[in-house]
Amino acid sequence: MCTYLFSDLATYSELQQPHPAGPPFGRHRRGAFPTCDRSARRPQWRSNWARGGIAFLAKPTTALALAVVVALFLIITSRFTLARLTSAVGSAIAVLLIAALTIDGSIFVFVERLRIGFSFANLLSDGYGFAKIFRLDTFDLTTPEKIAFALLTIFVFIATQGSLLRTPRGRLLATVASSAFFSVIAATTLGELGGGLDESVYLPTLIFAPVLAMLVLIAVRRCSVRAPLPSRSEWALALLLLTLPHVFSFGTNRNYWEHGCAAALFWLLAGVVIFAPMIEISGGWIRAVPMILCVQALTAVILRQAEDHPYRQPGPIAVTDLAVKMGARGSRLFLAPSYAAYIESASTTARSVGLGPGVPVIDLTGRSPGLIFAIGAVGIGQAWMIGGYPGSTHLASAALARARCDDLAAAWLLTEPGGPRFLPDSLVSTFGARPSEGYAEVATWLTPAGAGGHAEPHLQTLKRPLDSSGTRAACHRLRAGAPT
Repeated sequence: MCTYLFSDLATYSELQQPHPAGPPFGRHRRGAFPTCDRSARRPQWRSNWARGGIAFLAKPTTALALAVVVALFLIITSRFTLARLTSAVGSAIAVLLIAALTIDGSIFVFVERLRIGFSFANLLSDGYGFAKIFRLDTFDLTTPEKIAFALLTIFVFIATQGSLLRTPRGRLLATVASSAFFSVIAATTLGELGGGLDESVYLPTLIFAPVLAMLVLIAVRRCSVRAPLPSRSEWALALLLLTLPHVFSFGTNRNYWEHGCAAALFWLLAGVVIFAPMIEISGGWIRAVPMILCVQALTAVILRQAEDHPYRQPGPIAVTDLAVKMGARGSRLFLAPSYAAYIESASTTARSVGLGPGVPVIDLTGRSPGLIFAIGAVGIGQAWMIGGYPGSTHLASAALARARCDDLAAAWLLTEPGGPRFLPDSLVSTFGARPSEGYAEVATWLTPAGAGGHAEPHLQTLKRPLDSSGTRAACHRLRAGAPT
C-alpha cells in the first residue's frame, strides 16, 4: 500500500507543472520530482487513480482518507478540476467492479461481504466503530529516546550547516559527523549492536530529528544568505507526505502514531521536499551527506531493533533457523527452536489421535490459528477466531453462525483453558453442541514461552466430537427456529 501511495504522489506533483528541459529541482520550476513529457503522463495518471480502488480493496478506510487528503492537496495547488474528479471516480469504480466480479462473481455478494466484515469489526471492539476512528492519538518517547532525538537534531544541524558553509572547520564537523553515523551503520549491520536495543514501538519517530534539523537549517539560511523558501506546491506536498502515515493507519484500533511508524518513510520525504530548494543552490545533495548518513543510521537501528524484537515472536529473527513442515503439502517454514518444537509436538500428537488433513477444527484458543494450518486441518468460522477483545465472544458466535451445520457437527475443538486470549467452550452451544458431554479430550501440549508476546507457557487441549449426528440435528433445529 505504501508503494502505491508513493507512486501516486510522484504523479500528482507533476500535474499542470511547466516542463522545460532541465535538471530536477532546478529553480526554473518548483516541483519536487523530475520533469517528464505531459502526454506520456496522462495514462500513468489515470492508472494511479485506479490504484485508489486497489487501496480500497486492501483497506477501505485508508482509501477514504487518501481521497480526502489528495483532493485537498489538488485544491491547494490549484490543480483540482471536475474532469480529474470524474476520471478518478470512474477509474476507482472500474477497479472495484472488476474485483467484485472476479473475487465474488457478483457485485451484491461483494458489497455484502464488506458489510459483514464491517459489522464483525464493530462486534470485536468499539474501537473499530465509525465514530471512534476519527481521533487524535498521542505518543510518549522514553527518556533515552528523548535524549537521542535532541542530540540527533543538534548534531545533524551543526554538521550539515558546517558542510554548507564550506569552511575548513565546517568540513571537519561534517566529516566527524559522517564518520560517526557511518560507524553506527557498520556496527548495526555487522551485529555489534544486536541484543542491546530495547523494544520500542515509537523508535521510528526519531526520523523527525533530521526533519526538524532541515527546518531549522532553512530558517537559519534564510536569515543569513536569503536562501529560497519552498513554494506553495512544495509546502502542500510536504504536508500531504506528513499525513500519509496517519492515512495508512486510519481505521485501525491501534494508536495511529504507533501504527503509522510502519510508514515513517513519508515523514522523511516531507523533509526532503521542503529542503530541496535550498540544497539545490548550495552545491547539491553532496552537502547534505551528514544528514543522509544520519537517516541511514536510524534506518539500520530501527531494522536491527525490529529483528531483535519481532512482533509476537519468542525471540530474535536470527534464531529462527529450524525448518518445519507445515500443512498437508509439507511447506517449509523457518521457526525459532521453541516454536518448532511446539508445532512438531502438536502435529505429531494430533495425527496420533486421528486428526488428519482436511478435518474441520474450531479454534477456541483465540491466538493459535496457524496451528490448525500446520496440522493440516481446516479452520471453521474465521481464519482467526481472535480472542482477547471485548467483543471476541460475540464475533466468534456470529462467525460460527455462518458455518454449515455439517462442518460444525464434525469439527474438533482446540482450546486453551485460562489462556490469555481463550474463548469459552460454551460457544459450541450456539449451534446445538454440548460443551461437556459432546466432546472428549484426546491430546494436550504446551505453548512455547514467549509465544504471542506472553512469557508463560499455557496448556492447549484437543477434543474430539462424540455425537456428530446429534449436534447436526440440533444445529438444523436451532436454525429453523425449533426448540432443541
